[in-house]
Amino acid sequence: MAHGADAIFFGLPRFNARLRADNFTEEDLPELMKFLHRHGVKGFVTMNTLIFPGEIEDAARQLLWLESWGWMPSSCRISV
Repeated sequence: MAHGADAIFFGLPRFNARLRADNFTEEDLPELMKFLHRHGVKGFVTMNTLIFPGEIEDAARQLLWLESWGWMPSSCRISV
């Protein structure tokens, strides 16, 4: 943002290709999104990793939680 970014992409602790990074948590998101929107910046939560059969319910819960805040994925690719 300090250098003019109009959007940031970040992950949550699960379903994120950067699991070792300091990711935002679900608790962080409401305030983070308010901050970004106040500054005219879009925020995108990424779920850019493989989701295995045993994780599908947890991934669905995360998507439903995001949807409940009005944050929908901008794109989704599912491979079986």
